[in-house]
Amino acid sequence: MNSRTSLLLVLLLAAIAGIAYWSNRGTDPIVEAAPGKLFAGVSAPGLQKLRLEHTRRGLLVTLERRDDGWWITDPVEHPAEAGVIGLFAQMIEFNELIPITQESPDLADLGFEPPVGLIDVTSDDGTGKLTTKRIEMGNADLDGRHVYVRVDGKLGRTVRNITNTLERNLDEFRSTRALVMDPGQIVEVHRTGYDQASLDSERVDLDFSAFLDGTNWVATAPVNASLDPRMLEVVCRATTFLPIMRHIEDVPQDLSLYGLEQPWWRIALRTHSGEERALLFGRASVGGDRWFAQRERQTAVFEVDGLSVLELLRPLGELLDLRVLQEPKSRIIGVEYRTGDDGVLLAREGASWTVAPWAGDDWGAAEAADPTLVADLLDRLSQSNLRAPLWGAEAPSFEPAGTLRLSTNEETFQIAIGADPSLFRRAGEDVVFHCEDWLHERLTAPLNSWRSLQLLQLDEVNVSALTLSRDGVERRFERSDRGLWTRAGETDEARDLLKVMDALLFLRGKGHVANDGEPLARAIDGVFELRDGGTRRFSVGLAKDDRGVLREAVEVDGQRALVGAVGLHARLAGIVAE
Repeated sequence: MNSRTSLLLVLLLAAIAGIAYWSNRGTDPIVEAAPGKLFAGVSAPGLQKLRLEHTRRGLLVTLERRDDGWWITDPVEHPAEAGVIGLFAQMIEFNELIPITQESPDLADLGFEPPVGLIDVTSDDGTGKLTTKRIEMGNADLDGRHVYVRVDGKLGRTVRNITNTLERNLDEFRSTRALVMDPGQIVEVHRTGYDQASLDSERVDLDFSAFLDGTNWVATAPVNASLDPRMLEVVCRATTFLPIMRHIEDVPQDLSLYGLEQPWWRIALRTHSGEERALLFGRASVGGDRWFAQRERQTAVFEVDGLSVLELLRPLGELLDLRVLQEPKSRIIGVEYRTGDDGVLLAREGASWTVAPWAGDDWGAAEAADPTLVADLLDRLSQSNLRAPLWGAEAPSFEPAGTLRLSTNEETFQIAIGADPSLFRRAGEDVVFHCEDWLHERLTAPLNSWRSLQLLQLDEVNVSALTLSRDGVERRFERSDRGLWTRAGETDEARDLLKVMDALLFLRGKGHVANDGEPLARAIDGVFELRDGGTRRFSVGLAKDDRGVLREAVEVDGQRALVGAVGLHARLAGIVAE
């Protein structure tokens, strides 16, 4: 057989084979999928990798889970948008595989030659074993609500949400956050560089380093100082949620176009596990209204939201903790203030407060303090801020001349007071603050101004008798078991006494009066006899106030105050005179 004959036989056999292929094409049996889950065998919590391909649009994206979250790994490296991953998790959980409705389906008509799209899903079954499942997608069903799919060689349908995930541009798979971190895990913040708002303005130094010490943020550079935890929370959240406005270039050729060849400034965040991420910022020119950024060690350049950047550009002075009281006022159990020979010590004992003066070398005897005045002090302390913080060469001369100590059950916070009492500096810090004048004036006020104005407080059921006396005249009243007050030896109710009894049982002044050692003028002395055998004494008379005016006053245990109940002295005088 010559070569020509052999060639003809080969061609003939090929033609026969081609005719057989094309005649049999489309008649191969098509296996329909049984109803069930579209992603049967795939675990949404164990999702590890997604490979998405849209053959008609030329889209090919690979997303992978890492220790620090989901990332696009092909065709670029970029944090993935959490919302897209969430959509896939929902589809894995809820999408059903539905049988097809055509009696004699054609693969080409259904959109599988080639498939419209491919989704490869890799998941961990919980044992560390990875499994990959491929979903091939075809055309939309005529009902417009479903799309044809092929799973493991079997044809079916599912709801059309699966195609929506591929109807995206690459940028829609990228995270819209410039730095994806959990702000609650951040324990260090480091910022370096400068900002310059305009050609006419000076550069603003942005350098500072800070770490989280328990629940308090502390700056270590360029100055040792407490930072306001609320402001640091703003910085951490503003950095980790900084919005990307648009993606500019994945592999820029000229970083100087964005001010990133030598970045203007950098901010780095570190978590308690040691993970650190940083952003670099630049502007095309001084005074430009657009901020560009890069993730450190990545090439992509993107434009970020300028308003959000302002939160990151706050100078250190705005981040300092300006609160005088850095703890909730309810936790304070002691306030100690000393300057030279002046000083006052307020201490909480249970629900009550005591006050003691500085006696030159130690604290004097403690007395009951007016809880209303202490509450007012703590209110004002909790609402007051230090101001005009300065450090380094700009700080005013500071010579410690006293201390303010604010104590809780766990610790004491100490602030040094300058020779100028309006200057404060916290212990262990380098910043000098100005403080409002009222604090020094209030805490160096006379001891009388702190004493409680509640001079006497008795429960009437524990009182058995009251004796009032003046100039040798004595009147005794007794209280029966039924609560009836009568003059001794009589049975009728003493109605005149009832009008003043509440004021006597709850003797409260409305302003302290100095005790010069002399008895009150026109004094009416009273003695309450208690059912347990004890007594409580008081006097109501007249004393001069700080302007020298003679006014009604009351004295209990040596402490004097102006009478809160107007006309008390006159009423008692009338009772004694009867």
